[in-house]
Amino acid sequence: MANNPLIPQGVINTPALNITASNMGKEMLSLAFDGDASGYIPTATGAVPTPEPYRMATVTVHLLRTQSLSGLWKSQEELSTSIGDINVSTNASTLTDYALTNCTIIGIADLNLSGEDVGYVLRIKGTYLINSSMWSLV
Repeated sequence: MANNPLIPQGVINTPALNITASNMGKEMLSLAFDGDASGYIPTATGAVPTPEPYRMATVTVHLLRTQSLSGLWKSQEELSTSIGDINVSTNASTLTDYALTNCTIIGIADLNLSGEDVGYVLRIKGTYLINSSMWSLV
């Protein structure tokens, strides 16, 4: 996928934070996108389409508090919420990974410490680059 060549993107992610299916509860993971992939600018006689270069994306991961990976994510948030680039794999072989750049930990959901729920719900936000053909027109 092409990036805007004028803006360098940093990467500080670490393999220690890699999340696999065995680290998640039955809710697993969800990926949500903010905004539209294209907009329209009204004109006197119609509208002009305006493709967006990116969309913000939120990944919600249902980790298990009983596994050490939750502790690693807690430590990462305490050290730095910036985690760099991530790839989100889907459960369908027909879809390639979603590559998100400049990701940050945006929070942990409320913790239920009653002993009935072992969930540790992590939310990550990043940039999903789209309409890459815009950068190949120059």
